[in-house]
Amino acid sequence: MRPEGVLWFGSAYMVEHALLDLLGRDARPTRVAIHLRGLGRIDLSGALGLSQLIEDARLAGVTVELVDVPSHAERILGRVLGWTRPEE
Repeated sequence: MRPEGVLWFGSAYMVEHALLDLLGRDARPTRVAIHLRGLGRIDLSGALGLSQLIEDARLAGVTVELVDVPSHAERILGRVLGWTRPEE
């Protein structure tokens, strides 16, 4: 998945629906990568929505990986999701 724009409470549902659509195409998905480079901003409500989406996927047996996280989003994702930049 490659969402674009701003992730906030008004757009978080669109990411959720896109993920559900993506998961519906594969009979047994086990992993989904969400590329965040296209997001110009992520606010608290967007990060919380993403957190809920990741938790729901985990409960369904699907691992969600956040990829290409922009530097401006690291702090909010760290606080809400406990996300840290992977070692290179």
